[in-house]
Amino acid sequence: MFEWFRRFWHHHKTKVLVTGTIVGGAALLGKYANWKLNKYQDQEAAEFLALTRRQHHFDSNQRTCNMTVLSMIPSLKEKLMKLLNSEALTAELRTKPADKLKIWEYLKITSFTRTIVAVYSSCMLVVMLRIQLNILGAYMYLDTLKSHSGKEMQQKASQDIQQRYLATIQYLVEQGLHELISNVRVAVESAVNRFSLKQCISLQELEAIIGNIRSNIENTCSRDSGNIHSLCKFMVHTGGEFEDSVTLTELSLETRDMVESDDCKKILDVCVRSGFDRLIDNMAEFFKPVASSDGVNQLPVTLPLAKVIPIMNGQVHTICSETPNHFIQDLLLMPIVKDFAANVYEAFSQDDTSTAVP
Repeated sequence: MFEWFRRFWHHHKTKVLVTGTIVGGAALLGKYANWKLNKYQDQEAAEFLALTRRQHHFDSNQRTCNMTVLSMIPSLKEKLMKLLNSEALTAELRTKPADKLKIWEYLKITSFTRTIVAVYSSCMLVVMLRIQLNILGAYMYLDTLKSHSGKEMQQKASQDIQQRYLATIQYLVEQGLHELISNVRVAVESAVNRFSLKQCISLQELEAIIGNIRSNIENTCSRDSGNIHSLCKFMVHTGGEFEDSVTLTELSLETRDMVESDDCKKILDVCVRSGFDRLIDNMAEFFKPVASSDGVNQLPVTLPLAKVIPIMNGQVHTICSETPNHFIQDLLLMPIVKDFAANVYEAFSQDDTSTAVP
């Protein structure tokens, strides 16, 4: 038997060695494949967990942003009604003053100015807070990752930084709002002064007046701002440096860069266009066509400007209403605004292990 084994080995040892090598190699390869598969699965699980955590943080941040915008709108309305107090002019008219016509002219300019400013400032507030809260939210997410890693690193979004950074929105509702009102008032005077109080206008003519006001505002502001888009100067301060905080200075400059970006210009233009479309829709309710004497044709409605003024004046209560505010909610829920928020968050929440927000 041993002799047979020796003969078999002598004649087939090469085949045996090759077969053994193949079998052994296959076993090792199988173990390596299993190891790689397990490692890949662990990595996939870790990435999925990170993505889920990040997505949850992003979604939570957007809800916070929406609530913040809605909570600030009533304060914006209060500010507008104080700075453009058409109610005081209306009350004065009830006393039948000697300069009644002059007060009516003031009321005409004030009513149009207040409503136009309400649309612009609401849109700017929506976009500005989207930028600020997503930059801040992204840094808070990175701070959370650092704390979980166990490494002792300085937080970029400390409580003090958060409060001071968000307080910079006051520029928009203070100095920026004052400058916006001045610009809008000039454009309104140019567009409506030629219309007498008794002159009847149609909805199409009203839309043309508003379009003319918009064109004057945006073209003038664009020339004054150089390469910066027309409404940027009302949203952020030109300086933005904080002598006592490098982090706040960085946040301020990053915010300004985002506000001046082409993406922001596009989003703001879309919001403003949508806002004025809704304003025209609101005004259209008062210009509904009436049936002609034959009951078939509809006659276009025209209203004296003196009747249009109180309707225009009251639009601030719709644009800047308490919750539910459909004007603001429509802006917040626009897909392009949500995508912009995701892009801002994505840009500022990157680290070595981050995964894109879908």
